[in-house]
Amino acid sequence: MKIGFGYLHIQFSCRQVQFCLLYIFQLAFSSHEHRRDIYQHMTDWETKKQHLPEDINQFDWRSFQQEYRDYIDLAKMAQLIPIMGAPVGAVVNYRLLRKLGQTAMNAYRMRWHELGKL
Repeated sequence: MKIGFGYLHIQFSCRQVQFCLLYIFQLAFSSHEHRRDIYQHMTDWETKKQHLPEDINQFDWRSFQQEYRDYIDLAKMAQLIPIMGAPVGAVVNYRLLRKLGQTAMNAYRMRWHELGKL
């Protein structure tokens, strides 16, 4: 039994972990309105994970890609500026990665809270 993300891997199917990670990614890089919908979907995860689609291809990839693209569009566009692109890109990528890390930690804290582990 390996422990990853603070949970025993044997407790979760690969499909549940995949969907959870996709929702965390959406929480980090989506518009405010979409983020609220995803947050509501992630609350009471223990109940809602039973109703996840069997196939990962049933996930709404178009909406996922459009939300992500719209969120990072301007920041990533600045990387195209000659000479300044690399330093700007380093800062932008650092901030995006930091935001994803914070969102992931808070998402797992939310799950721990729901399980009564906090």
